[in-house]
Amino acid sequence: MKNKPIMIVWILVLSVVFTAVLAVMAIPKQESTEAVDTQLAQTQRSIKNTTTSKIATKITSGSFNAAKEKRYASRALTTVFTDLFGGIKKESTLDKQRDKYQNLLGSSLTQHLFKTVELGKDDGTKYLLASKNNETFVSFGEVNTANLTVPVFVYVSYDQSNDRGDSLNTKQFFTLHYNLKQQRVLSFRDQVVPVKDGD
Repeated sequence: MKNKPIMIVWILVLSVVFTAVLAVMAIPKQESTEAVDTQLAQTQRSIKNTTTSKIATKITSGSFNAAKEKRYASRALTTVFTDLFGGIKKESTLDKQRDKYQNLLGSSLTQHLFKTVELGKDDGTKYLLASKNNETFVSFGEVNTANLTVPVFVYVSYDQSNDRGDSLNTKQFFTLHYNLKQQRVLSFRDQVVPVKDGD
């Protein structure tokens, strides 16, 4: 019976040592935590990519197809800018198109363009700025998925005649803030670069 309390103490000491050894063994190694961190980062990237992909799919499927809307906008803008800068030869024809252009371009850009392309002579008659359209090119920036707007870059090259009959090749650049869903210009900036013959 004397040995019984000593034996209980030894059993308790061994249990504590065994529990301590198990606890030390259960502590994760540095490599394990790095692997978990790496896996967590990959999972977060995967979630973000899936969310971005779902947004892009939502834009290109169902009721709104960004690629289709950009094709439509490209055709419409190319036609309008080609007409305004040398495609239409008579001012009366140009005036008939004003409402159609205003629906696409908005009133501010339409007014700006008509002031640019309709020039007045001293006798009160008007003539068109561009005698010939050489090229019109439309390209798009990245679509803003939140409000379905996109920057549109328009390049127009045209021949401009002056009172002496000289021809001046002119290049004009437009940056449009365009709403794809409404198919309408929200705002714009432009820059004219006259080029002398032979340049």
